[in-house]
Amino acid sequence: MRSLALVIGSCFLSIVALGQQYPFLKWSTPDGLAQSQVRCIEQDHIGYLWIGTLGGVSRFNGRTFKNFSRRDGLLSNQINSICELGDSLMVFGSIGGITLFNGNTFTPIRFPVSFESAQINALLPQNDALLIATENGLLRWRDSLEVIYGPSLQSAMHIKRLVPLENGQLAIVTRNELLRVAHPGGQPDTLVHRDQIGTIVMDGCRDLDSGWLLATVGKGLIHITDEGIRSYSVSDGLISENITGITADRENKQFWMRSRDGFSKARQKNKRWEFDSIDERSGLDVTDVRSLFIDRECNIWLGTYGGGLRKFIHSGVTHFSSQNGLSGDIVMTILQDHQGAFWFGTYDNGITRTLEKGGFEHYGMRDGLKSTRVWSSTADLNGGVWFGTSGGLSRFADGRFETFTTADGLPHNQVLSLMAEENTLVIGTARGLATLDLGSNTIEQIAATKDLRIRAIVKGGAHEYWMATSTGVAHLIYDRLTVFNEKSGLPDNSVYCLQKAPNGDLWAGTESGLGLINAHHGTVQAHFIEGGFGANHINFIAFDNEARCWLGTNDGLYIGGLEPQEWERFGKHHGITFLETNQNAIHLRDSVVWFGSSGALVRLDRRMLSQTNDRSQIQVHIDEIRINLLETDFSKYGTPRTAYGSLPEQLVVPHTDNHFSFTLDALSLRNPENIQFQYRLDGVDDEWEPVTSGQFTSYAQLKFGRYTFEVRALDSRQQASEILGFSFSIQPPFWLRWWFVMLEIILALGLVLGAWRLRQRAFLKNIEREQLVLKSRMLTLEQKSLNSSMNRHFIFNSLNAIQYYINRQDRLSANRYLSSFAKLIRKNLDSSQTNFATLDEEIERLKLYLQLEQMRFTDRFEYTIHVDEQLDGHRIKLPSMLLQPFLENSIWHGLLPKEGIGKVNVHITPTNDQHMCIRVEDNGIGINTSLRNKEGDDQHISRGMEITSSRLELLRKATGKTMHIVGPVELTNESGSILGTRVDVILPTDLEEDSPTKS
Repeated sequence: MRSLALVIGSCFLSIVALGQQYPFLKWSTPDGLAQSQVRCIEQDHIGYLWIGTLGGVSRFNGRTFKNFSRRDGLLSNQINSICELGDSLMVFGSIGGITLFNGNTFTPIRFPVSFESAQINALLPQNDALLIATENGLLRWRDSLEVIYGPSLQSAMHIKRLVPLENGQLAIVTRNELLRVAHPGGQPDTLVHRDQIGTIVMDGCRDLDSGWLLATVGKGLIHITDEGIRSYSVSDGLISENITGITADRENKQFWMRSRDGFSKARQKNKRWEFDSIDERSGLDVTDVRSLFIDRECNIWLGTYGGGLRKFIHSGVTHFSSQNGLSGDIVMTILQDHQGAFWFGTYDNGITRTLEKGGFEHYGMRDGLKSTRVWSSTADLNGGVWFGTSGGLSRFADGRFETFTTADGLPHNQVLSLMAEENTLVIGTARGLATLDLGSNTIEQIAATKDLRIRAIVKGGAHEYWMATSTGVAHLIYDRLTVFNEKSGLPDNSVYCLQKAPNGDLWAGTESGLGLINAHHGTVQAHFIEGGFGANHINFIAFDNEARCWLGTNDGLYIGGLEPQEWERFGKHHGITFLETNQNAIHLRDSVVWFGSSGALVRLDRRMLSQTNDRSQIQVHIDEIRINLLETDFSKYGTPRTAYGSLPEQLVVPHTDNHFSFTLDALSLRNPENIQFQYRLDGVDDEWEPVTSGQFTSYAQLKFGRYTFEVRALDSRQQASEILGFSFSIQPPFWLRWWFVMLEIILALGLVLGAWRLRQRAFLKNIEREQLVLKSRMLTLEQKSLNSSMNRHFIFNSLNAIQYYINRQDRLSANRYLSSFAKLIRKNLDSSQTNFATLDEEIERLKLYLQLEQMRFTDRFEYTIHVDEQLDGHRIKLPSMLLQPFLENSIWHGLLPKEGIGKVNVHITPTNDQHMCIRVEDNGIGINTSLRNKEGDDQHISRGMEITSSRLELLRKATGKTMHIVGPVELTNESGSILGTRVDVILPTDLEEDSPTKS
């Protein structure tokens, strides 16, 4: 057993040593980055990543970028260094100056003339001051700039880095040597002389034991200790002889060296340094690394020259593809034989086997395969290795493949699944199930499974098999076949994978979700993964020795328990670069998981994955607070936001500023996907609001009082961040304050006299009645003015029509039109002198108007006017010019836009003894279509209908009689087609001439 473990381990090492590729996540200008040449990276106390480029600075939350440039206040778009000063200021270093950012405004500060072209190489916060290392020397900023070491020295200090030492001392790494000062401005002492270094220094830092590591040009990495000086180069495993920078982790235990050719991780062993180097062979597409930064979650970020931002996924995930030894990128089956060698079957590129001495061996049709499209594989109990291909069943022996086909008894040459039993091989093909006797090599077809496309096979009891097929899960006992499908409860008939859970249930992966089959009772339960269609397209299922389930989907890898209620997703931020997995392409052994994806074979170390999750953090942040939906200047409330990332404290606002909106953000740079929020407003919400992915919430019409807004974020594992709170107070209105309440009480006591109240009430009633009459008169004047305006339009259009007939020498039509027009003008002039007209007069006026419009718009519409015989047209009165706006609306906005001849009908019928209904109905385009067509148009007809409604309302109040307008209502049939528009005007039949609204 121990020798087998050693063989397996050596095979793992041979694969890893040969050609693994690390996954890198990439962002550049198409993804929102300000510019593709990244010079520096820093993380603020909130958790945002700041990326300095040659085109401005970008703030990154793991998902989106927010960019700033000179237009926002930066001194320059070229940002060479970034730091945060006291959790209150972000500082951006450029050539010739710095820019301070307090969260609201950018403040540029230019250097003196002697430093106006100096490039900033490093920024070091020191108490409340900032040390600025440049190519021309050292400056300090504390409210103002101060030159510490300038070009006035014998030669300018080309400072590369500043390193704080014990007792407040400072080490200065320059271009040629290493210096130490007791305090900035003191006389420098030389720690390492330039003659000892002998080359250009680009960077430097302390090692694990108070020694020094120097990045140099030409000499690689120089290590300086009390025992002497030693240099490391490419021959020692370093990435390059020219090292441009060194980055230490936050514990100063691990060191990363960057260069133009990639980067190296250094670890010290037996007082020597060993290096793991990453370049294009390891998957790094842009090797010119200008900055390397390790964030608080131990993510490694690379700033490249021209390639943008890279995130190095070093969580135990590696890729293998045709670029580093495999015969193909798409691995469909993974097998480890009894000797520990791995066999990888690919899609259309044959089979790859790992060799014990290292390397790969490829097999194709020249080696006996009938097809290079490999679907399945297994090892029998005797150690034989079998593969299912599109050309038949192939067995490897003596360096070649022997292939069984339909000529040997297979139901079909496409072998999709295999399962080894004692002395028997069970074969699933595209046309049914078969068995192969390993002793006699004879194949027997199982007739009950004829025409089934079998993608996976699971052993049940004796003579019992479960199969994943294109038509459901097939259950075979002896010769009796039962199929579970959508009617039985499966999410989908197309089943890609099948696996038996430790509790004996069958788990079926379909293209629409999971199906859980109770093997004893035959019941089926559908289960769906939160995440959409891709997450529910399940390609493989596997259970590890901890009873956890591994699902391969079209949206990455999901891991969960036997009760599939919450799944943890692993996607691109965990190194799963290609999210689409391959059918049944998974191999689980000990702590290592292998699976096939659409672009590479993936190896995942589960131990590293758990360590990665332990380091994951999530922070929640209120990115913006708005009051009354406006960008808020908190200085007007006396609580300005003066520090970067801070929120206003003790905020008190007047009662009119009672609409608060919050824009939320959450930061988890290790796994920024699927972040959700929960929030509540103490004083309004008793419980947390439901979990949401929305980043904006708003509270309107808040009452006066004190409130606290609380928010927390949840990551993909439903782990919550710490709760972030923001408190504010809304003042009561002045009439609810104590002094005003006292004033009201005093005033109320003075109004106790009952007689005065009666007189006051009567007086107010008279005032109200007079105001009502005045409003009515004003509305009448407005109506007359509107009628006059309409008459001008109508007169103009009518004269044009008469001119048209005269020009055509159509005297008869001109005379008819002129005669009707004269009558209508006379009646309109008569109506302007009174508020009421008889029903007959109003109908005569409407007929004249309709005749004129019908003559003007020839063959465009027809009309009818019907008055019920029960109504006395000479006696009944109604407000004059009441109905014309409705007819005009029907003609202009309902009938004229309609194709063909329109119809407008006026029906006047009694509703009871005291009221009548005037119905105007047309078969036009409908009120909703008309409103959409004239959206934004403020025509006089709409204004006329509005005034008509107001006239009726005031008349109702003045007379106490019922009158109102119903509609306009759009008419439709049962199929939803538009039939037209209808308006009903309900009026009393006993309106008198001496109405209070008479002018």
